[in-house]
Amino acid sequence: SSGGEGEGEGVGGDGGVWLVPTNQVTWGHAVNTLAKLDDALLVQRVMMLEADVMWRACSSGGEGEGEGVGGDGGVAVMSHPPVIPEDAPSFTDWFAAVQHHRSTVPQQQIGVKLDFKQAEAVQPVLTELKRWSSTSTSTSTSTSAESIGEMPLWLNADVLAGPNGSVPQFGADAFVKQCRDAFPAAVLSLGWTTSSKSYEYTSEMVDEMIALCQRHSLPGNLVTFPVKAVTVQGNWTQMERLLRTISGSSLTLWGPCLDTFLESLKTNHYWTRHVYVDVTLCTADHFSSQFPQHPLTYLSKTAS
Repeated sequence: SSGGEGEGEGVGGDGGVWLVPTNQVTWGHAVNTLAKLDDALLVQRVMMLEADVMWRACSSGGEGEGEGVGGDGGVAVMSHPPVIPEDAPSFTDWFAAVQHHRSTVPQQQIGVKLDFKQAEAVQPVLTELKRWSSTSTSTSTSTSAESIGEMPLWLNADVLAGPNGSVPQFGADAFVKQCRDAFPAAVLSLGWTTSSKSYEYTSEMVDEMIALCQRHSLPGNLVTFPVKAVTVQGNWTQMERLLRTISGSSLTLWGPCLDTFLESLKTNHYWTRHVYVDVTLCTADHFSSQFPQHPLTYLSKTAS
C-alpha cells in the first residue's frame, strides 16, 4: 500500500499482506509449542501467530548449545512466565517450523508477533531473524514465501510501567533502537506492564508513550499499542488521544473483553483501520465473577 493515513488495512502498514479491516485479522495467542503452532496454522488457519520469547540461561557446559539462539550465554525459548517448561522449543526450532510451513503452503499468508518477556532474548532473536532474512534473499527470489521481508513481523515488549504494573524489564529507548536498527520495516508493538489490578491507563502513561514514539520519530503505521481490553474500557478517550497524536498507529486489544464494549467500538472512528482484536469475549456476568474488584463490575451492579 502507499502507507498513507487510512491505509491501515493489513498487518504492519507498508508490510501488510491482507487488505482486510484490522479488526478482522485473526490471531493464534500464546502459540508457544510446536503442537500449538501446527494447530494454529493447519486447523485454525490464523493470520497472525503471537508467541512469547524467554531466555533460558545455560548451565556451564549445558546441553542444547546450537539448538537455538544464544550461544554460550543461554538460549531463546518459546515460553510465558513464570516458568520455562523443560520441553519448550528454542526460538530457532520454532521459527524454522514457521518458515517450513510458509515454504510448503505459500498461498497461506501469515505474520508473526514475538512477545519478548526478557530483555536478554531480544538481540539474539534479532540476530537469528537477520540470518534467516539474509539466507532467504540470497537463495531465492524476493517473492519467495520464506523471505522475512514479505512476512509481517511484529516485535513486542512491555516497555513502560502501566496501571499497577511491575517495573518494566526493558529499557524503552534501548528496545526501540535495537528493533529499528535490525528491522526498520517491522511493526513495533509497545506496551505497558499490567496486573490483575490494572483499571485504567492514565493520561500520564499515554504522554510517556507519545514521548517515546516522538523521540524515535516512529512512523505511525509501524507502531501498535497492545492494551488490556478491561483496562481501556473505562478510559477510551485516552486511547483516542494516543491514536490521534501518533497518526496512523493502531491499538491491539488483548485479554478478556466485555462483549458489550467490543460491540460499542464497532461504531468508533478507529475501529476498521486502527484496532486489532486478540481478545476473549465474556458476558457481564462472567466479567463480574472474574474481576469482582474491577470498577466496571461495581458500576454495572450499581446501574442495575
